[in-house]
Amino acid sequence: MAARGHALAGDAAAAVLVRLPIVADAVVLNRHARKEPVDVATLLKKRNSPQAIPLPEALVAAGRTDE
Repeated sequence: MAARGHALAGDAAAAVLVRLPIVADAVVLNRHARKEPVDVATLLKKRNSPQAIPLPEALVAAGRTDE
């Protein structure tokens, strides 16, 4: 949840820094773990943050294509 907290606080760079290294693990773990990077990416997109791009790319690379 740390990534979401950073995103909500407006610190997009920290959100991505915290979440990006563990996206692949989240995809493998379960649907609840997969939901957080999707939610963080969505929040960053809504705020028009250029930091939003790496998370969806990492999800696709990890095999999660139904964002």
